[in-house]
Amino acid sequence: MVHFFVRYNTTSIYAFQNAFEHTRTHSNTQLTQCSINHKMQFLTLAGEVVLCILFFGVVHFAVMQFDRNAYHLRSHATTSTPSQSSSSSTPEWLDALYFSLVTQSTVGYGSIVPQSTLAKTITSVQILTTLLFVIRWATLRAYGKTF
Repeated sequence: MVHFFVRYNTTSIYAFQNAFEHTRTHSNTQLTQCSINHKMQFLTLAGEVVLCILFFGVVHFAVMQFDRNAYHLRSHATTSTPSQSSSSSTPEWLDALYFSLVTQSTVGYGSIVPQSTLAKTITSVQILTTLLFVIRWATLRAYGKTF
């Protein structure tokens, strides 16, 4: 009887240790897997934001080409439109990309201001897109998928 009891307890201890090791290893694997998933979600979101900035930069540039008075460029010395290369020291495509980045980042310096209805509409859509990115990021954080 004593032999059976000692053997049973020893077997139980080994079984418990194996179960504990398996759980710990499985938890570490899950943790690592979650960490990788969170990093991938973050990188995906960051990539989407960069692509959105580039996309709207191209759209703003196209509007600048279509309507020369669509945007108003404010400078220290003179006030001109970004399409007037004689008074603007930066190329139009760079002004468009700059405006897209400033709008997407919600900084809004005011150095380039949309004037036409089309430019204001596109800028408003970009602002709403930015809000959707912020909501998505906050939702990922709220459900414990922190980065």
